[in-house]
Amino acid sequence: MKPVSDNASREDLHKLAEKLLQRRKLEAAEEIAYLLIGLNALDIQAFYVLGEIYQAKKDYPMALKMFNQALIINPSNLEILKTLKATAEEEVEYNRELEAQAAAKRQAEEEEAEAARAATEAEAALPYPAPDNYISLRNILVIHKQEEALANVYDCTDPLHVPDSGQTEISRELQSKAIKRNIPPILISGIHRSGTVYIRNLIAKKLNIPIHFVAINMGYSMDVVPTWVRQFSAGGNVSSEHIFPQYADRLIENGISKIVVHGRNPKQWVVSLATTRHASISVNEDPQDCAIFPELVGLDLRQTIDLHIKRELPWMLRMMQNWLDVSECRSGDLEVQFSMHEDLAIDKQKFFQNFADFFGYRWSEIEPNEDIQRDEKLSNANFRKGKVDEWKSVLTNAQISQIEGQTPDALKLQFGW
Repeated sequence: MKPVSDNASREDLHKLAEKLLQRRKLEAAEEIAYLLIGLNALDIQAFYVLGEIYQAKKDYPMALKMFNQALIINPSNLEILKTLKATAEEEVEYNRELEAQAAAKRQAEEEEAEAARAATEAEAALPYPAPDNYISLRNILVIHKQEEALANVYDCTDPLHVPDSGQTEISRELQSKAIKRNIPPILISGIHRSGTVYIRNLIAKKLNIPIHFVAINMGYSMDVVPTWVRQFSAGGNVSSEHIFPQYADRLIENGISKIVVHGRNPKQWVVSLATTRHASISVNEDPQDCAIFPELVGLDLRQTIDLHIKRELPWMLRMMQNWLDVSECRSGDLEVQFSMHEDLAIDKQKFFQNFADFFGYRWSEIEPNEDIQRDEKLSNANFRKGKVDEWKSVLTNAQISQIEGQTPDALKLQFGW
């Protein structure tokens, strides 16, 4: 604060202190009030202003002290006496509020601690659900768009799953044995309707390794879970999920160095996806799919294909293009190899040998009894005939032109689309 001029009157200083107090410039007002007391130790107005300043700061002991000092100077001043009494009552009420806040905080902390203990006990007692229960629960939560609830379900359950048994002990035992056989983590990111379930299951069956999830499945959106990836990256297992390329860094940070991205000719992909959903919704009237895709109810196959070209194809092409970009710019951190459904259909043995060569494990010829047979009982949404040129007899010329028009030149050049 600048020094006060010798010519400045105490009245001017009183006015300045009052104005600063009104503007909530408490520190400056306090400094002037003490200056006035230094000029006159019996300045009752200065003591009163100091009382108001400390009252505004909620420093009630100091406020009472200043008001009391003013009253000592002028014991007959009723205004000061009333202010002193009101301030004392305000202090009592303020202390009650502080005590109530402290009690509420303690209660909240106790409730939070109790909830944490209960959650820990519930997690410890949580039974390991069968795969069908996982799928049913997941689908219900997806339908009702309860993403947070779904994430909580995955967070409080063990991330190692064996779809055909659902026992974590078996999964861990299989993984441990596979690690001793130098089986690496076999990670596949595939688009829907491209045969990734078949590929994953055959690899798991032939190598006798567990299937491991590394992401929370929300339909198209899959959120990679770091702890799951770290467990998976130890090796001795296989995973196939719809992992988007924006999670490449998360994979790298948690121990993944190789991934196969599996795709399919976009023309046949659209036909496969649209035909499957049309059969499920318009033919079988599956209540779950009808709830998830209400916009497809009542459409014929051609209309269903048109809608898939408009709504589904762009994300599929974007996913493949982005993975292609990752493969070109992150080659030192994450090796990306592409595989196609068409290659699987043409030469299955060569297809799986390419997987083995890329990841670095031994692979022998597939025997007929090792293959996953597609009998009529298994003919469901996961298994069709796997044709590669069905689109030629299903798509119209206009639909073909739309698909080709959306397909980036880089993908056409890379994959021959």
